[in-house]
Amino acid sequence: MLVVDSSVWIDFLNGHRSLESEYLATCLSDDVPIVLPGLVRAEILAGLRGDAEARSIESLLKAFDATPEASYDDYDAAAAIYRTCRRAGAAVGSVVDCLIAQTCLRHGYTLLAKDKDFRRIAGHTGLRLVEFS
Repeated sequence: MLVVDSSVWIDFLNGHRSLESEYLATCLSDDVPIVLPGLVRAEILAGLRGDAEARSIESLLKAFDATPEASYDDYDAAAAIYRTCRRAGAAVGSVVDCLIAQTCLRHGYTLLAKDKDFRRIAGHTGLRLVEFS
């Protein structure tokens, strides 16, 4: 299963070409199973300018299964990821990214992301990222 971070979705939805958005397009055309964390959904929808656009994108996003909701243990683990990275000199900008990473770690999902914070997290955890050579 694949989780796609909001930065990739935003590129894809805005027609901005990147390795990640093109990979997402390929995954969508090849019916690769994609799951959507609620936090990613909220990040995507929060960035939209108008209600009509939001309704359209909400409808599109309903095509993807939601990841299971985070438990207290997941929140605790996300905070631990944040502290681990900070101690290692690889500070992460957002605990939200740590929670998305924890969701992937807990359920064995692979993450497609552009955000450098996820590379920092992967360097100190078992987070699997889609890598481009």
